[in-house]
Amino acid sequence: ALSASPEIEDVKVKTESDSTVNIYVIKKGGVIPEAGHEVLQTVKDTLSNKSARPLTDKIEVKAPAAKNITLTATYYISSNDISKLTEIQSRANEAAQDYKLWQTEKIGRDINPDELKKMVLNAGAARIDITAPVFTVVGDAEVAQITAVNLTYGGTIDV
Repeated sequence: ALSASPEIEDVKVKTESDSTVNIYVIKKGGVIPEAGHEVLQTVKDTLSNKSARPLTDKIEVKAPAAKNITLTATYYISSNDISKLTEIQSRANEAAQDYKLWQTEKIGRDINPDELKKMVLNAGAARIDITAPVFTVVGDAEVAQITAVNLTYGGTIDV
């Protein structure tokens, strides 16, 4: 399924008791393909080849369900790093976008704000207060979708 199209980022396979094989597909950038999208049909065509699956299996290619979340956080830098403010702000914003990709390009990946915290701290922040998201278990047929990113610089702190 992954090799069916270069547009595909991740695939999750779930087998049901009635020999139905559900294939969930997400495109690069965490984009959920709409019903009838050509990438879903391409995967189905690829897997319909008799050499690619047992004859008794029924293949269903689907898009995962969206688990919509927002990212809302305030970060602070050390007063000792004020001369690097612009650089740290740029890296913190880049870290938020990296987190968005990390979180949304994997089907079934739990929503984990600790990963965001790690990325923003590694970008040079001294502290980050995350309001949203909170840790949330994501089902096998779901994918997190970040609908808004609100990362705010909150000033300096003494560390």
